[in-house]
Amino acid sequence: MFFAWFVQSAGGEPAVSSVKKTSLCILVHRLGHILRWRIVIKKCEHPTRFPYVRGAKLVRPSFVLLVILLAALFARIYQLDTEDLWVDEAIAVSISSNSLGGLLEASLPDGNPPLYYVLLHYWMWLFGDSEFSVRLPSALFGLCSVAMMYKVGSTLFGKGTGLIAALILALSVYHIFYSQEARTYSMMVLLALISYYFFLRLLEGEDYKVLAGYVLSTTALMYSHHYGLFFVIAQTLFLLGFYSLKRRRERAPSLKMWALAGGAVATLYIPGFLYLAYPLTHPEHRGWIEDTVPMITQLDLVSVLHTYAVYAQAPGLRAPKYYFALLMLFAAASAVALAASKGERGKLYLLSLWLLVPIALPLLLSQIVTPLVHARYSIAALPAFYLLAAEGIKRVGRVAMRPLTNGQVPLAALCVIVIVFLIMAFSSLDVLHRYFTTEKKEPWRTVVGDVKPQAKRDDLFIISPELSRFPFDYYASREAFFQEAQEVSLDDREQANEVGSVASGSDRVWLVLQTGDDNEKEQFKAELEKAAFEVRTHKSYPVTHQYGIDLMLFEKK
Repeated sequence: MFFAWFVQSAGGEPAVSSVKKTSLCILVHRLGHILRWRIVIKKCEHPTRFPYVRGAKLVRPSFVLLVILLAALFARIYQLDTEDLWVDEAIAVSISSNSLGGLLEASLPDGNPPLYYVLLHYWMWLFGDSEFSVRLPSALFGLCSVAMMYKVGSTLFGKGTGLIAALILALSVYHIFYSQEARTYSMMVLLALISYYFFLRLLEGEDYKVLAGYVLSTTALMYSHHYGLFFVIAQTLFLLGFYSLKRRRERAPSLKMWALAGGAVATLYIPGFLYLAYPLTHPEHRGWIEDTVPMITQLDLVSVLHTYAVYAQAPGLRAPKYYFALLMLFAAASAVALAASKGERGKLYLLSLWLLVPIALPLLLSQIVTPLVHARYSIAALPAFYLLAAEGIKRVGRVAMRPLTNGQVPLAALCVIVIVFLIMAFSSLDVLHRYFTTEKKEPWRTVVGDVKPQAKRDDLFIISPELSRFPFDYYASREAFFQEAQEVSLDDREQANEVGSVASGSDRVWLVLQTGDDNEKEQFKAELEKAAFEVRTHKSYPVTHQYGIDLMLFEKK
């Protein structure tokens, strides 16, 4: 009953002026389903609409949106500080802890534009740098993204699609994961949605307030992540098709208006070109991409689908394959319906470019220029996929609930759509349950806690790889033992042969390794044993989808 209302009544259709359907009427209607397999309604008005009745009043879309937003808020706040900061988050906190000038300089070798770090810098100045505090902005960005998803969906297709798309995003484990991480990705999704909202508003007519909103949001999107440029390219390609095919509406802005918008964005982004050029000219600062994301030697569809199927799951947690298949099925149904409607092909063109350009263009550039691909970089393309799936759900639901010529609604069709909806709902809830009950990040707090009771003054800490020192320092810097300790970072096996000489002046050495290479662990251990050290303690900390941590204490013989 609620689902039928959700896919039909919320879609901006006029509300029933005087509600004559009572709960008894709906109950009799449902019994007709069970007893006769087909429904014949003669006395109840609007036989294909099943509103959710509360005190003879329809539940409004705004109420459903509020429920969705509350669910989204809970999913993003729940256990926000349960897991420790991992390497990338600790790097973000470290960069944001600098002065504003130092922050802008430190973000260059990090390979990311500085907007997120600037916001986090002032946020930590106000609210501190605890795990909950530094992750809370991302959770709030995620919540606002759900609200903006509704706005964009309503603008494109109506309130029904807006609500369904907002619900899918609210329960998306992939989006929840990055809404609970102190990184830029949640903000990037929000800024992309805001940019596209103002973009759609500009297509309706010239409005300088809307133009200002588009320029500011698009510029902020490009300063949030380098992939923001691909979304601007997608919008530009849409405009080229929009005007070249002479589909321009009478009230649509002139090319001069778009030229003004493009010129303003380009001018505001002039400093950003420095941040864009730096990682391209300094490959040593993006070498991890080549290590963790293999080059796709053939741009085949299977490779692309395999790479981006994570949009239906969370890093390290696989959703049932049929969940992604159902999303793809509904998105395909929506694409076919939009392509068949001459007046709605522009919407398909817009969403297709939004979805495919930030995925296909980096894949292409990776083949001819330099590796650029990582699925999470394209996370702001996620709303386009969900919007297509949401429109498909709404359209399939309407077809299933459409009465036959004799006024009958086939129960079989209703059962099929309800079963599909339940499969998607339970699949999503299953992944959510596993998400909140699985350890996904390295336990650096536990590692430091295990060091604390055994640590002594002047202990030497050798950490490898070098980036692992950021989460270790985040937790260890709060402890008294670390104030007088020495720390050295060595980067992988190539520097392992130096560990003996580095440790030669110390009596006690803590070796903190984060690697999946057992040979590398043995090499570090062998070099210390050559320097007359022996292992006193050794503890391992496995992690689900990342390299675990090994903590070893060595003392001189």
